[in-house]
Amino acid sequence: MRGSSWNVLRIDSEYYQVDVTWDDPMMADGSDSKRYDYFCVTTEEIKRDHIFDDEDKFPICTANKDNYFVHEGLYIEKYSFDEFSKVFSEKRIEGEMFAVRFSSKDELDSAVSDLFDENAIFDISYYSDKTIEYSVGEEVNSLYIFAD
Repeated sequence: MRGSSWNVLRIDSEYYQVDVTWDDPMMADGSDSKRYDYFCVTTEEIKRDHIFDDEDKFPICTANKDNYFVHEGLYIEKYSFDEFSKVFSEKRIEGEMFAVRFSSKDELDSAVSDLFDENAIFDISYYSDKTIEYSVGEEVNSLYIFAD
């Protein structure tokens, strides 16, 4: 477990955990890849892979309204190809990686199985002729898709 420091923010009277260091990782090839896994998350979510030295000193963060994925419409409660396609078509930005978060590990696993193991991703016209790579943030149920 790597060491880290992170922040607690208050937005509209609600508290959130934010770790900008883990959301700005330097990749093995030297590239810089922005993530949003720890941008306005709950205490429960950040505790999955962060260790508190003195948890009692900080407010418990339970809100998710301003979580990056929720706020940006990139959160999927229950995976279906139709729902994923809808979010993708509404939120994809040309030339950028596509990121989405699921409500649970089971929903993330369903998405990965359908999209990549069963190749459903290629049924989305944008991806039909592209080389695709993906990564998952298993602790926070996020999926990142890169295409070139």
